[in-house]
Amino acid sequence: FKRELEACGDKVTTFCDRKAERWLVEALSAVPALPPSIWPRMSDEIPRWRRFARYPLHGWRTLLAWRRIFRSHQAPDVVFVPSVYTHHLCGIVPFLRLFGRRLTSRFLLFFPCTPVTKDAQSGLPTFSPNATARLFPWLLRQLRPMVESGKVLLGAETRGMRSALQTTTGLPFH
Repeated sequence: FKRELEACGDKVTTFCDRKAERWLVEALSAVPALPPSIWPRMSDEIPRWRRFARYPLHGWRTLLAWRRIFRSHQAPDVVFVPSVYTHHLCGIVPFLRLFGRRLTSRFLLFFPCTPVTKDAQSGLPTFSPNATARLFPWLLRQLRPMVESGKVLLGAETRGMRSALQTTTGLPFH
């Protein structure tokens, strides 16, 4: 994306994990400003409640990181977040609800993977019964006014996923 956008004359700033390896930061010309990933620790041998506690904690850290980024950099026309998962939404949603209306930027949130499954009985898309899967649609509903106004655009990787997300959330996905 970066090269293509720059070829169109756009200025692109890439932000990455604060603990990203140096070679990656250099290869992407990235600014290490985001909280460290929680994925490597999600299957560690700690109690389930502690793994789930990482979601709001990571969300809080994401909110603070985004706030620092927007305070220290000029607000871009578009913010593209290429891999949004539930633990990211825990910070992105409060950030947008608190600061989004004041920002001129539009936000494109792209979901490569979601907790949507197919119901065995009806064949219709539904959310998994686990706690984080139930949190996902609630967080998306908090964005409804910004999605309807065009401030936030929601994207998904495949047509099937877009259709399932539109059916289960009632929100438009591109």
